[in-house]
Amino acid sequence: MFNYRPLLYLLIVLSIHNAVLGEAIFKDLDLLEAEITPYYIPKSAENKIIPRLQLENTTFADFIKILQQNGVKATSTRSLKDVIIDIKLRQLSILRCIEFITAQTDTKWIHADNQLYLYKSLTELDPHLASRVKEKTKLEELISLEENRVHERLVAKYDQLIIDSFEVTDLPLSDILARLGAKTRELNFLDGGIGFIPLFNPESTNPKASFTFRDTSLKEVLDTIIRTHHYGWRIGNRGKTVIVWPTGGI
Repeated sequence: MFNYRPLLYLLIVLSIHNAVLGEAIFKDLDLLEAEITPYYIPKSAENKIIPRLQLENTTFADFIKILQQNGVKATSTRSLKDVIIDIKLRQLSILRCIEFITAQTDTKWIHADNQLYLYKSLTELDPHLASRVKEKTKLEELISLEENRVHERLVAKYDQLIIDSFEVTDLPLSDILARLGAKTRELNFLDGGIGFIPLFNPESTNPKASFTFRDTSLKEVLDTIIRTHHYGWRIGNRGKTVIVWPTGGI
């Protein structure tokens, strides 16, 4: 009778190894993101979708009322008193609405002490808030640097995974990616495999191709398949997804 215990033990060890490795890769990023979390709008409000936001000749005072109606406590400085908002938005989260409107009006914002502050210049804020803005800016810079480091480490992991065999014949790119994703799940890469997010329309932009790989790294497979068609790819969602797009534009 076959003894499954050694195999089960190996799977447990590999699972623990993947978990520990993941913690090591993301440890510094997790710490930075935990520090910046208080500067974010609460998830309950951030993810709320506004079906239709039509602002015509609207003041910031009116915009703040809309935010408050949607669960975001907000205030603005005096310099925004006479600023007019003219914008039409559909099916966007509150966060995206704030980003669009502040970009259109050249306005800055920070969420601190459970409140959203809208302002034009740092000099308008009291010393406490001004220091929070500086802290947030510094954290954003550190997070950007760490995200690049994490991406490099994940690319190295993709380069370390050797795929013994992968072959497709005259298949659309979307189908090739689906099969490659299934292959990574079969190998339990990063504890569950990866998925692909195609930023192209499979019905209009989906070139066919044939490939044969033997004992090739996942990174090389991706480079060959995706860049053969002049597409680009980048790792997302902490290694769990790969975003694919036409390099000529989405």
